[in-house]
Amino acid sequence: MTLAIIIFLSAIGAASGSFVGALTWRIKKKLDWVKDRSICEHCRHVLSVLDLIPILSWLVLRGKCRYCHKKIGWLAIALEIGVAAAFVVSYLFWPLGEIVASGNFDWLQLGLLAIWLSMVTLMAALLVYDARWQLLPNKLLWPLVGLAITLTVLNNIFVQQLFLVDFLTQIGLAMLPVAGVYGILYIVSRGKWIGLGDVKFGLVVGLLVNWLGAILVLAGANLIGTLVMLPLLIKRKLNLNSKIPLGPFLILATFWVFLCLDDLTNLVEKYFLY
Repeated sequence: MTLAIIIFLSAIGAASGSFVGALTWRIKKKLDWVKDRSICEHCRHVLSVLDLIPILSWLVLRGKCRYCHKKIGWLAIALEIGVAAAFVVSYLFWPLGEIVASGNFDWLQLGLLAIWLSMVTLMAALLVYDARWQLLPNKLLWPLVGLAITLTVLNNIFVQQLFLVDFLTQIGLAMLPVAGVYGILYIVSRGKWIGLGDVKFGLVVGLLVNWLGAILVLAGANLIGTLVMLPLLIKRKLNLNSKIPLGPFLILATFWVFLCLDDLTNLVEKYFLY
């Protein structure tokens, strides 16, 4: 059953990755992401169904448009493979409970996973949008916040079962490391150091993980950013005055911390707290 689930999630994830590419481009161009057809970014030709088969179409066409023969670029297939991998990893590392128990689906956990995978799709869209255009748009952020609220509330009611005061206290403390710190930096710098979108994404972090998890997201985002940017600084492709989007690093860190929070917490307690 596990193999069948992995194959199914890979297919759905690849399709979601294809959707992410179309969604971000349509939002940027202010098109209707529901009604408007997918078109080539170069020649504007409407794409057929055969042009939109995840991964396979890119490979068959060798990364080029069928009509104008210009390169589509690696982003399209990277998104399809990346989101497919994220879906599978989410299933394999699912932290809230067993999805398949005694050969049967736990429908509550399956529903929570479905909400999370919807969030992964939106986070992938935010990552791409911020990386390309240095903005985390509200059209993607607020639905993500809404899904995070839904996931957190359902998880608390049916899994954690915390008292309301404890539940709200946990969320309040988890808001401080990312939303709180970034909010202060945004106010002090008047938006020069941190974008308001990063502050809003901090709300998602606070809803998904506890205060320690939020600290780990903040630390992880800075670590990923350093590992990515340092080689570019050394090669002088960037300088200290270059504008660098933080969203992609926050999103990657949030994804891993949410899925691996228990293991990360154990490591922190073992090596830093005791």
